[in-house]
Amino acid sequence: MEIIIRHFNDEASAVEQEELQQWLKEDPSHQSEFENLRLIWNDSAKAALHSFNTENAWQKVSAQISPANKGKVVWMFPWKKAIAIAASVLIILGFFYFYNTTSKTEWKEIVARASNKKIQLPDGTVITLRKGSSLGTPDNYGKDSRKVQLKGEAYFQVHHDEKIPFYLTTNKSLIRDIGTAFLVESNDSIEQVMVTEGKISFSGKADKVKELIVKAGEAAILKEQKPELKIIESKNILSWKTNLLVFDNTDLQQVAEDLKDYYNVDVILSEDLKASGILVTAQFRNESLENVIKELHLFTGLSIRKQDHTVIISK
Repeated sequence: MEIIIRHFNDEASAVEQEELQQWLKEDPSHQSEFENLRLIWNDSAKAALHSFNTENAWQKVSAQISPANKGKVVWMFPWKKAIAIAASVLIILGFFYFYNTTSKTEWKEIVARASNKKIQLPDGTVITLRKGSSLGTPDNYGKDSRKVQLKGEAYFQVHHDEKIPFYLTTNKSLIRDIGTAFLVESNDSIEQVMVTEGKISFSGKADKVKELIVKAGEAAILKEQKPELKIIESKNILSWKTNLLVFDNTDLQQVAEDLKDYYNVDVILSEDLKASGILVTAQFRNESLENVIKELHLFTGLSIRKQDHTVIISK
């Protein structure tokens, strides 16, 4: 526990950092506990400064923790900032709470296997999972907290509740709802979010990374654990949910990327077409790939053929 506090306060040694990483790898629940504690730590920094007896608080919590989890107590006085004293007590109390409750919490995994899946949570939040994605929800969702875990891609229409904020975690990022509808895509190659209503807080899981506020009409991407705003280049980010592809003077390169994402196929442009500046205007609603290929051929006059799981476009 002391190591976690020292880590958040940027005082942990290299050896302590290694011990912390090893602990996180031992059990998936450790990562979840760590994220919960980090939320408490970040929130506590915004609180007013009060006078706390940190040593007494730690002794009470320490008595509840099994000997296997105890380590050498290393006190950190003096703190770099007085506010860290309040934060330390909050995180200790938070650890005590999650130590006694997290282990009892059961998580249910909902998987969209054969098709997209629409889920309505007890608080009225609606989540649309893209085919192949999964959502983890705790059995006590909505009682004291609203936290879910995502693998893959999903669209969230969150019922806003200022008293119990909505948190979403992925393997790489942390998202906090601020009255929102948003899309999240999380996989090995990309970690991004696009907000359609309201705004969210978006941050990487790495410590000391500042949160980024993303507003309606904006998108953000995580690069090296640092969130950055990005330009939304495609109108078809939600096409997997709406079954609608819209191209309005869209560059051929972007058309190829949208077809790849929607139909889950590789799309290859011949070398002479990559910088051709060909623009496409068309609209397809719930069309098969074969029909789209035929119509794009008529619109553009280009040679478009499907070979196994690859679409090849050339002159």
